[in-house]
Amino acid sequence: MFPNYLGIGVFRSGSTWLHELLDTHPDAFVPSKRKEVFWFSNNYDKGRDWYESFFPDSETEGKIAVGEVTPGYFYSADAAQRIRDEPTIKRLILILRDPANRAFSNYTRRIKIDNYQGDFRSFLQDYPDGGMNLSRYADHLERYRSMFSQEELLTLIYEDLFADVVASRERIAAHLGLDPARFPEDAGKKRVNAVVVPKYGGAYKIMSKIGRKLRKADLDFLPNLIGRKLGMKRMFGTRAAPMPKLGAADRAWFIEQVADDIDRVEAQLDVDLSSWRT
Repeated sequence: MFPNYLGIGVFRSGSTWLHELLDTHPDAFVPSKRKEVFWFSNNYDKGRDWYESFFPDSETEGKIAVGEVTPGYFYSADAAQRIRDEPTIKRLILILRDPANRAFSNYTRRIKIDNYQGDFRSFLQDYPDGGMNLSRYADHLERYRSMFSQEELLTLIYEDLFADVVASRERIAAHLGLDPARFPEDAGKKRVNAVVVPKYGGAYKIMSKIGRKLRKADLDFLPNLIGRKLGMKRMFGTRAAPMPKLGAADRAWFIEQVADDIDRVEAQLDVDLSSWRT
């Protein structure tokens, strides 16, 4: 079966939460084999049969909402056009997050998966595409809003999303044609994908690279099996020292760099994003 909805972005802004939320609904389907498929962007050359293999009829039969959540789609012009050209895809979900917090979350993720040792501003220089560039939303948002109607594209603000999870569930359910009452009572209330630092960072970095290569070769069952059986904490331990926090000076400096972009997003969505500036 081909999907009828997609979660499209952005990185470090609730995509895992959305995937796991929809996985709890009996009338919704997300792939168990791989959370982020990247077909419309990075893997398009693998063909439709490859993509449809993530949505087998035996598992999707009778489901109302069938789809997947890949945050990279938001940033790709090719992905946007390819999604637009698919007649079965009727609904998109986009989550936008405070740009400074989003970038800092990417920074702490690099500490985890790459054993990164630099500070936040060094990270922004070393990983411009993962830091500053991915926190500029306006151009990408304008592209999707020009191609999809308000009925098709549901745009949520990350901070509002978690301020009232039940109301957020209801908005998502209504958008996908699902009955919100069929979500489990605690669905979406648990924090997911929180960054913890492995004690043996070098070993974790090596295993992460191996895992990515296995997935690229469509051998997802191996990292999935290892993750279910052992998990990161049991394999690599966790570092006792707390993760770094985003300081007020760094935050103010970052917001100044993207202030024009925030203004444009506010105008596009007609929402108040003053909380992003403070």
